[in-house]
Amino acid sequence: MRYNGRYAFDHREVSFTTQDKKYPFATITYTQGETKLTISLVDCDTPAASILYFPEDATALDEVTRQHTAAELSRNLDQLLQKIVISEQPFAFKVIVTITQADGSLTAATINALYLVLKQAIAKQAMSKQETFALVDDFAAVTLAQQEAEILVDPDAFEEAQARFSTTIVMCKDGRFLEWYNQSSEAFRIERINESFIFGQRAAESLLAELMTTSQQEVPTLEDKTIMIATNNQGKAKEFEALFAQAGYKIKTLADYPELPEVEETGQTFAENARLKAETIAQQLNIPVLADDSGLKVDALNGLPGVYSARFAGLQKSDAANNAKLLHELTDVPDEARTAQFHCTLAFAAPKHETLVVSAEWPGVIGRIPRGEHGFGYDPLFIVPDTNKTAAELTGPEKNAISHRGQAMTKLAAVWQEWLEGDEK
Repeated sequence: MRYNGRYAFDHREVSFTTQDKKYPFATITYTQGETKLTISLVDCDTPAASILYFPEDATALDEVTRQHTAAELSRNLDQLLQKIVISEQPFAFKVIVTITQADGSLTAATINALYLVLKQAIAKQAMSKQETFALVDDFAAVTLAQQEAEILVDPDAFEEAQARFSTTIVMCKDGRFLEWYNQSSEAFRIERINESFIFGQRAAESLLAELMTTSQQEVPTLEDKTIMIATNNQGKAKEFEALFAQAGYKIKTLADYPELPEVEETGQTFAENARLKAETIAQQLNIPVLADDSGLKVDALNGLPGVYSARFAGLQKSDAANNAKLLHELTDVPDEARTAQFHCTLAFAAPKHETLVVSAEWPGVIGRIPRGEHGFGYDPLFIVPDTNKTAAELTGPEKNAISHRGQAMTKLAAVWQEWLEGDEK
């Protein structure tokens, strides 16, 4: 048994997340033991060499060795791409690799991540019916290190430093070897090469089976007649469910995809935030996604709380605290100057479609004391014109008929189906 508790043929745990970046066509964040990296495919007009970022804090290597390793690895990736990619046109993606932590088997880990990101890209191409490249075969890479008479699979940095001989092999599913990268501190005989391929074949077969199984679960899948509502609020989702069910679509929400990373709302407007959520998730899942961003705009506060409505009183997102802060800010503002609008922007994003955006506003006045038991957020303070009722005193159907979200849904209902089912844009 090795010092770290593994047996000679045990590889370290492999894990990865997909599509955790908005702009690359495909991206993988990959971990193999303590070696961690991110690899992305970015569209480009002409074939581009791999770009590899190897920061100083990712390794204990000195700068010269680190730069040499980065250059060699980048060159290896470019040569490998020429062997594994089948395309009638030049490979129109730039390969960007960022090493987060290098703790052994770096070449093998990077090649395995490349395999996964290429599989993801091929799946996305097939869904969009724009297939531009394919793979010669499925493949995986393993590194082996020899210490005395023992051969170790997937060495970490300590084991690599102690090794007299190390090699990385890249093997196809059908048993062919694509590449062989070798390092040795001493002369070696042909028997050592033969051992590497014999042991490496067994290790590569095991790892490839794991990568293939896991990647099939992780790549985006296009679900017919499914629309994602980018919310955890089931009440809000039900409002949209009736709209889409009439056209035969089923609804899913964020609760159905707990593995999705949260999309940070960094936009400066409601439209920017709604588009950011919808477009990011649509790219990750490859299905149509509807997102909304809503809030209260108070004229006397120059439009605040606006996009900060949910966190007006702090990041804890408390309705009571937000209402208390709003009343405090308007303490000396007379009734006639307490005008406000509830705003809603809906953004509908789908693969190969220009995002559809609709907006609506609901005018009102901010009261001085909360009233009503219905609704949420600022509803108890929002007095609806010509009713002398707050939004929280209206019934659900009454509110939905005139609210900002209800108005936006009416606009959406008139155009969404033709937009989604018509010609792709």
